[in-house]
Amino acid sequence: MSELLNTCPNLQADCDRLLELLNGERKLRSFDIRPVQTFLRKAVSLTFEIVFAGPCS
Repeated sequence: MSELLNTCPNLQADCDRLLELLNGERKLRSFDIRPVQTFLRKAVSLTFEIVFAGPCS
């Protein structure tokens, strides 16, 4: 698991910079970036959820 944490050490900062660039373009300002922010928050979180659907044994 610790190996995965080192894969993208600046993920939050890199994505924030990309979102700033997106907001800087007049034609792209209308795009809804909330889903990106939601997934980014989940990606940098140290916890995650596991869902089991259907029969398990």
